[in-house]
Amino acid sequence: MTATPSTPVPAWRILLRAELVVLHAVAIAAVIAMVLAGRWQFGVWREYQSQDQAQQIQRSPVPLASVLGPDEPLTARSDGALVRAEGRWAPVDDQFLLPGRTPRRSWVVSPLLVDGTGSALLVVRGATATDRLPPVPAGPVTVTGVVQPSEPFGTSVGTDRRVDALNVSVLVSAVPYDLYTAYVVRTDQLPPDPTTLDPVAPVLPDASWTAGIRNLVYAIQWEIFAGFTAFMWWRIARDRVADYQAMDGAVIAGGAPGPSDRAPVA
Repeated sequence: MTATPSTPVPAWRILLRAELVVLHAVAIAAVIAMVLAGRWQFGVWREYQSQDQAQQIQRSPVPLASVLGPDEPLTARSDGALVRAEGRWAPVDDQFLLPGRTPRRSWVVSPLLVDGTGSALLVVRGATATDRLPPVPAGPVTVTGVVQPSEPFGTSVGTDRRVDALNVSVLVSAVPYDLYTAYVVRTDQLPPDPTTLDPVAPVLPDASWTAGIRNLVYAIQWEIFAGFTAFMWWRIARDRVADYQAMDGAVIAGGAPGPSDRAPVA
């Protein structure tokens, strides 16, 4: 009579052997540390990107004519540029109100008649909580602001001068003069605007791709290291399971001694 063959040791029991438990602990700790290190480096890269954007806004403004002229298309160089324009505000009834961009406020968009051009530049002067067009300062002004591209949507101008977008090609039909192909979000004005308006934050220009690039590379490297560590963890554990099961299989194939094979009892 022979013994019933034994069942191979299941993989989960092999994975819980002391030597493999140590492997699991070290591998998990290493993967977590590498992922966290990668996220930290990615956060540093984003901080560098934000700082670079803010520094572009803090630069000295350049004359509007140096980056954008009447009827000239917006270019990558002029988009987001901090510019200075001199002129006079158009009459109050030529302004527009753009609701929905600021909670419970409407943007006040005023045409600035730029000196020496015969054209007007749309300027977001600020935001107001009223439904009425605010007054415009009289006399010459110097406006500083960030150039923004004309929006591709927008349909018409309401009777109350309300608009649904800053689309220059639509708004030009509502004023008696030519418009620049882009608009400006004001950041400063001389002399100061006596009208009380809430400031509107311009869309920041794109940061330089080189800002914080080293930290971005480090972040990618850490994630690659984490993935490689996880792969090696799986590979080693799989091989150890296969080795143990192979040894158990060899023992089973050899057979266990039955009662008739044992030495007689004296």
